[in-house]
Amino acid sequence: MRRWIALFVAATLLAGNGSGSVARAKELERPPELTGAFIREGNLWLKEGRSERLLADRSAPVRAVAWSGDGRWLAYETLEPSDEIWVYRVKDGKETKLCGGCGESVWAHREAKLAYRMDGEVYTVNLDAENGAPSEPVRRAVDVGRFGWLPDDRGLLAASLPMREGGEWKPLTLYAVRFRGVDGEASETRPLLTLPGPTERFLAVSVSPFRWSPDGRWVAFVAEPTASWSMDSNTLCLMSADGARFFAIGKMLSREDWYGWAPGRSRLGYIDGEGRFEVSNKRFEYKDAPSSIAPSFTPPGVMDIGFAWLRPDLVVVSRAPELSWDEGPVPNAEPSLYALDLKIGSAKRITRPPEGSGDFRPMYVASAKRLTWVRSAGRPRYPADVWTSTARGAGAAAYIRGVDAPPVWLELGR
Repeated sequence: MRRWIALFVAATLLAGNGSGSVARAKELERPPELTGAFIREGNLWLKEGRSERLLADRSAPVRAVAWSGDGRWLAYETLEPSDEIWVYRVKDGKETKLCGGCGESVWAHREAKLAYRMDGEVYTVNLDAENGAPSEPVRRAVDVGRFGWLPDDRGLLAASLPMREGGEWKPLTLYAVRFRGVDGEASETRPLLTLPGPTERFLAVSVSPFRWSPDGRWVAFVAEPTASWSMDSNTLCLMSADGARFFAIGKMLSREDWYGWAPGRSRLGYIDGEGRFEVSNKRFEYKDAPSSIAPSFTPPGVMDIGFAWLRPDLVVVSRAPELSWDEGPVPNAEPSLYALDLKIGSAKRITRPPEGSGDFRPMYVASAKRLTWVRSAGRPRYPADVWTSTARGAGAAAYIRGVDAPPVWLELGR
């Protein structure tokens, strides 16, 4: 009798393991359900599943691309001498030039509304998905440096332009620009916060892109000093939505992919550490706003030079041994990807790039349950290849060859 029970238990376990193996095999067999825009040789391309197609081939190279909040449009910027902003309707390829001689552009979080800057003034346009025509631009603010949308898409958060007075830099002011009226074309400006004045440890002549917490109560950004100082050290900042609370929470490089919120939680992850080169003193940390506690998950002797949130308690980092360097050519890091379980503090290596290469810029596309990254030789160098795998790192394979920069994935509702 005991022998039959043992055989039954063993068969049940084998069947369970078999079904799990089959499920994992099927997961690996499916083509990645990813949609992303990317730049190759200065041109704009689209990747959908396994197919690729050229979207825009222009004389001026494309330098930046972004998805609209509804996923129906792409906005892209071209390099000098034209410095143009174009919008592209994905369903039929209709393109419209918005402006020439203009600066950055930012989509609203959920809608097809685009804000862009020209000569220090910020304008907004609405994109009509039916006729493909943008509305007439509405001027929203003047003398603006960095800007972004408020969490409800009914206004903008903006920073003043840098100014000097008596040989000293004046503190930047952050203010909210609220859209008013039935048609939303009227604007009301209200100062939120004046950043601290210049000191030996803090100076802000510009700020990085604004990143809102999922609940819209906090915004994170990097205060950037003058160019030479900024190469070595910048200040990661946290401000409440009403401007009443402000924290300078860490020193870091001004890398736009080195700070970001965990999904569904006011938990801000970032790469802490000063020093302009990726050779040492770079640590993944996080803060639960507005707590002052910042746990670090980077052990001595290694450095983290990129990360991506999978869940509030699970993050993937690009990790490599620290390098010895004083002067001369800067050595290249060759990082691998590691999954960090923040609950128990464990780290598991999930990629193994070949010698001479490294895995950089991890990104997680939650809607497709896919992890992506850039595999390259050193820091990284472009053109490079984009790889993808499951969230656990299984089935890793090259996905896009020869990109000029990391792709921008379409993911609605994030």
